[in-house]
Amino acid sequence: MCKSFASSGVHSPTPNTMSPPPRVTIHTGTWLVDGNPQVILFDIGSAAWKLDEYKQELWSTCSLGIPHLDIEANDAVILGYQMAHFIAEFRKAAEEYSESPPRIVAHFHEWQAGLGLIALHTRHIDVATVFTTHATLLGRYLCAGNTDFYNNLSKQCTLQMKTIGIWQCLWLWKHLTAKPDLQRSSTLISYTEN
Repeated sequence: MCKSFASSGVHSPTPNTMSPPPRVTIHTGTWLVDGNPQVILFDIGSAAWKLDEYKQELWSTCSLGIPHLDIEANDAVILGYQMAHFIAEFRKAAEEYSESPPRIVAHFHEWQAGLGLIALHTRHIDVATVFTTHATLLGRYLCAGNTDFYNNLSKQCTLQMKTIGIWQCLWLWKHLTAKPDLQRSSTLISYTEN
C-alpha cells in the first residue's frame, strides 16, 4: 500500500450496490492530502482474465491492436475497461436519484488511462469526458534511457517510438487526440507542458 492512501477495505459486489465486473477487486479509501478526497483503486490483476475480451472489443470497435507482450499497454487496457464499466454502473445508479439525466464528467489523464475514454465512447455511455496529456511521452522514455535528448532528438517521432518499443503508446495517444469520432462535443482535450 502506498503511503499516500488510507484504505477502508476491499469491496466485492452486493445485490443493492454498484458492482465492478465479476471477480474484480477494487479498494476504496481516503487520499492522504489536503481535503482527504475519497478514492477508488482498481486492482488490474484481478481483471487480467478479461484482457483478451477487452482487446478483442478494442480491435472490433476502433481497429486498435495491442501487442501481446506489452505489459504496460495491456495494463492500460484492463484499467480502461474497468473504469468504463465502473462509470457506466455509476451512471445507472445516479439515474435512480433524479428525474433528470445525471450530469457526469469523467477525467482521463495521459494515455495509460485513456482507454477508459475510448470504451465509454464505443459503448455509448452518456457522460462528458476530459482527456489531459502533457504531450511529452517520447521525451520521458528517451530521457529515462540515458539518451542525449536535447542534442540527438530528430523530428522522426514515429521512428523513435518504434525503435524504443513504445509505438502502441503513440498510436493510442494519436487515437485519443485525433480520431474524429472521439472529437465529439462532450469531449474536452487539453494539453499541458511540464
